[in-house]
Amino acid sequence: MICLSICRLKIIYMDEDNHDFLPKYLVPSHNLCFLNHDILVKLLCAWEEAGISLQKFTFYDDNDRQEFNCANDVFDWLENTGRESERSEFLKKVVFPALLSDFLHFIYEALVNSRKAKLNVTYALLRKPIQENLFLLEIIATDPDLFSSYLIENPLMLRAEKAGGLEVHTKRILNVLRVIQEEHTPFPV
Repeated sequence: MICLSICRLKIIYMDEDNHDFLPKYLVPSHNLCFLNHDILVKLLCAWEEAGISLQKFTFYDDNDRQEFNCANDVFDWLENTGRESERSEFLKKVVFPALLSDFLHFIYEALVNSRKAKLNVTYALLRKPIQENLFLLEIIATDPDLFSSYLIENPLMLRAEKAGGLEVHTKRILNVLRVIQEEHTPFPV
């Protein structure tokens, strides 16, 4: 399971007297960052425990099952049987939680190091999840079919430098928020 290691993290919130090298006025903000981290960890663990990351494929017949069993590559089988949407869903369910887990591990280590005043290490640890993982999470959330086709056919398009800069990033974030609203808001705003 993806979240076994991350679910066992023990977070110790700092009080006013136990903040290592962090200035006292930053302790509440630092604790808020840890709280946000913990909420995302709980969501990731709930995702895993609910089995959301599992993907079932329905075989059309025994021949279809036999082709699957003989296939060297599940993605080739999905494409050959015209199941591109199932491929996208499968990749979304597998890659998204893995990326989020990786993201959260880096954020956790960055927060721990910031408390110790190791700011160079903190910034280096924050760079990867923000620059690389966030871009991929945005694409998966807004267009899983595009993510799937890039991953299978042209993985270089998923590199962070292809992200397009601040303006494009802002548009992607707005698109993510729109998708979340459409999928999870019972009443349109």
